[in-house]
Amino acid sequence: MGHRKKSAPRHGSLAYLPRGRAKRTVGRIRFWPKVEEGPTMLGFMGYKAGMT
Repeated sequence: MGHRKKSAPRHGSLAYLPRGRAKRTVGRIRFWPKVEEGPTMLGFMGYKAGMT
């Protein structure tokens, strides 16, 4: 049977603390243009993931 060591190296850097977290999991639409023409692509949903 395996066991856990009493001491272990850190998991992750302390240089990026405190880590920022999003308040909402779904983004919100801030601007919606008024278009008089036919159907066109006005925008798309997206969200931030990872270090992008």
